[in-house]
Formats: sequence, structure tokens, C-alpha cells
Amino acid sequence: MSEEIKKEYEISFLAASEDGARHIGDILSKMDVAVIVASPVSLIQLAYPILKRNQAYFGYIRFDSSAVNAVELDKKLRLDADILRYLIITSPPTQRTSKYKSAAASSKKKTVKAGPQLSNEALQAEIAALQNNNTTDKI
Repeated sequence: MSEEIKKEYEISFLAASEDGARHIGDILSKMDVAVIVASPVSLIQLAYPILKRNQAYFGYIRFDSSAVNAVELDKKLRLDADILRYLIITSPPTQRTSKYKSAAASSKKKTVKAGPQLSNEALQAEIAALQNNNTTDKI
């Protein structure tokens, strides 16, 4: 079994500095994995302090890799003091998301057909007739 099965993984992370965020990309390139999508890293305000920090750099990277490489990445990031938090998951299948999008796109909006257009005089006559019916019903 020399050929390993590759899956699509996604890592989301909080880094103490931009260098820490770049370090994840460096680790992935050394492991020879195929990066599919890498989000721009942005400084965010944390909801609660992590290691006495109120801000961190957030980013995510989607990549193709074997399970062995994903475990190795996990071990390397545990030892990295510049990475505050991270989560590695297998990406959900893209077919599932496209199925939901197509179902939403295929649902048609109901259109209401407009009745015959009335002129202002005809409309006022209709309103007067309705008002007369309401006043006669009250008596």
C-alpha cells in the first residue's frame, strides 16, 4: 500500500504574530502538500484573552494531504508557541454545498399577475361604491 489516500483538509488558526501565520504556510510547503485556498491573514479582536492576548491574527488554509501529514502537522503546531489556537478538520464535500445552492436557485418565486388597470376615475368610483356598501350595512 505505497500510495496514500489524500483528503481535503482545512486548518483555521489564531497566531500571535503575522510571522506565526506565515510559519504554518512554511510547514505545509515543507511537507509537500497541495494548498487549495489560503485566506488573507487578518488581525482580529478576541472575545476573551488567550495567553494574555486580546488580539490575534486569524486565517485558514485548505489543502490536500494524507492523514499521516495531517497528524504530523498537528504535532508540529502543538510545539509552536506563536500559534495560539488551531483546528484541523476534513473539509466538507463540495458536492453537498453545490447541491444546496442548486436547490435554492431552482426554487422559483411566485409572481402575482396584476388585474386590469383602472383609471383614476374608475378607481374612485369603485372606492365610493365600497364606501356606500359599508355605510348601508351599518344602518
